[in-house]
Amino acid sequence: MLGYLVKEKMLTDDDYVDLKSLKSSIDPKNVSVWQITDEGTINKIQGEDNLIEGNYFDACMKDVMDDFHEYSIRSQRYETEESYFQRRERVEN
Repeated sequence: MLGYLVKEKMLTDDDYVDLKSLKSSIDPKNVSVWQITDEGTINKIQGEDNLIEGNYFDACMKDVMDDFHEYSIRSQRYETEESYFQRRERVEN
């Protein structure tokens, strides 16, 4: 959708004329995006330009990054414990 908004500017630049994605750009005015919350409320998440507002993606990405961080910490703990037991086994043998 953002590509549609900048398409005219990009088409004047010779470097972008051959981009296949320009042919598939979508006018944001032809799209409606809604969010259904856990509480069951429905919210439109598009701004005045009809693009999806950054706050929605920021909230979703925060959840994704929190999950990734937690996984990373668990993975590091596992590797540390595993390394400890591997070293201990070598010393005992």
